[in-house]
Amino acid sequence: MKSAAKRFLSSSVRALADNSVGRYLYGQIINSALTRVQRVVHGGTDLMFSVPNALSQFRADTFSTKEPETLEWLDRMPRGSVLWDIGANVGLYACYAAKVRGCRVFAFELSVFNLELLARNIFLNRLTDSLRSCRCHFQSNSR
Repeated sequence: MKSAAKRFLSSSVRALADNSVGRYLYGQIINSALTRVQRVVHGGTDLMFSVPNALSQFRADTFSTKEPETLEWLDRMPRGSVLWDIGANVGLYACYAAKVRGCRVFAFELSVFNLELLARNIFLNRLTDSLRSCRCHFQSNSR
């Protein structure tokens, strides 16, 4: 069943790419997914998160319940603290710390896919002055 659905989707995408109307429709579908945004309210604070896929939607939906101890820890941080978020993922908690506690945040993330969403989330929450993101690159010397 799964392989049949995959074949159907692959052939549908190829069919769309074969003409200008199809390419336009495909572009609209992709653009719609990339611009979906979820509003999250936690403790009276509004946050906006990019949700282009089911995993991002799940992260936004479970923001307040997935890691309550992290949110409690961030709530106890002194205002204006510096936070280094190593493995920031898409930046949910980095954005929260910057917005709620006025922290200066440095968010590090290895995945370019997560980094793209992290950058979108920083922009959506108007945190470009207080939150910096960086992709870390590691090179192994082992062969």
